[in-house]
Amino acid sequence: MKLTVSKSDFTGLEPLVAGKYAATIEKVEFGKKAGADADDPGYYFVYFDVVDTPDGIPRSIREVFSNKPAAAFRWAALLKALGMAPEDDSALEFDPEELVGGQVIAAVTQREFEGRIFNSVKSFAEA
Repeated sequence: MKLTVSKSDFTGLEPLVAGKYAATIEKVEFGKKAGADADDPGYYFVYFDVVDTPDGIPRSIREVFSNKPAAAFRWAALLKALGMAPEDDSALEFDPEELVGGQVIAAVTQREFEGRIFNSVKSFAEA
């Protein structure tokens, strides 16, 4: 028996309404753009599980964290919300895998991409 599935047949879940949600970091994955230079620091996909949703259906939100120095503010905000940020301005060395299981309050927004609405995390706060 064959099964035929088309992307157009799958509508997926409705995005979450913008708001603040408790979120747990499910996993962290390293990536680089195809054909990137050896000097490219790459990025991390950070997956947040949001379980307590208005419709009772859990969601996973994927956020991209660049490793470029200009994007350090985003890492700093997440680390602060996780209680991992240093008290002073000193550098913090950490393994992104250490973030798995961490809990934050995620300010979730909606964004459009290629005609579809997706969720994105605008900011983080301590859970």
